[in-house]
Amino acid sequence: GQASITKDYLQSVKQGDVCLPDGPIFLNPDSLYYAFRREVIDRNPEEFKIRCLKDIHTIFEEKNPFFAGYGNRPNDAFAYRAVGIPVSRIFTINPAGELRHELTQTFQTSYTEQDTMVDQVFPPVGTLFDPEVKIQEFSSFCFWREPLAEIE
Repeated sequence: GQASITKDYLQSVKQGDVCLPDGPIFLNPDSLYYAFRREVIDRNPEEFKIRCLKDIHTIFEEKNPFFAGYGNRPNDAFAYRAVGIPVSRIFTINPAGELRHELTQTFQTSYTEQDTMVDQVFPPVGTLFDPEVKIQEFSSFCFWREPLAEIE
């Protein structure tokens, strides 16, 4: 069905020598009629994404597993905000592969540019992380600031 077609398409997407990483694919289990109606007639495609993201969120109990959101439509940004991703960490990707920051709408970057600062912006992988408490450790202000002098 659709799963293999979608997976093949996502594996074929490349920007230079870079391609998308492997990951899960969430397909709409609704009937074709209902999915078509919601996405095309009612123009609410974010409903399915919000439902999927909320289901994932429940697995993690009280902690929010989502740190940032990347999408290619304004509805994606709406869905990310609905599951608690701060607007400051939501990016929309245009057809040219450029990333636009949802908060400012004027800041534009690319995956390559973000890759150079990934360690300063995103939490380390494989550690317990509570984004609501420790986000300051990964901000530009905290990363570049001089340590406080010792007081005796």
